[in-house]
Amino acid sequence: MLENSFSFLPVKETPGGESPWKLVSDLELARYLRTASNSNGRQSRLVQNLAEVHKAGHIHLRDTKNCGPEALISDLFKRCDGQNDWGGLPILVCNGSSDLIGILTPFDLL
Repeated sequence: MLENSFSFLPVKETPGGESPWKLVSDLELARYLRTASNSNGRQSRLVQNLAEVHKAGHIHLRDTKNCGPEALISDLFKRCDGQNDWGGLPILVCNGSSDLIGILTPFDLL
């Protein structure tokens, strides 16, 4: 994540399932890894299943906004009442079957 300057990565709560897309942050992962008592603990945490770690309450996954590939950028930042409400989190671009096909980040809009 850090090597490619990703602050958030899209993940499924249950791998291969029909669960909605969520975001995991670099901060959440760093906190989880750094709170291990020693390097062996950190090593064992690196190979743990994210879904299990989330279910145990150790890592928080954020809800994300999704859109289709034909969505207008100006519409993505409005709530249904017309007010702007984005918060700067990545917006996931999905096709009709909710397969992830892209990510829209603040950097993409500069």
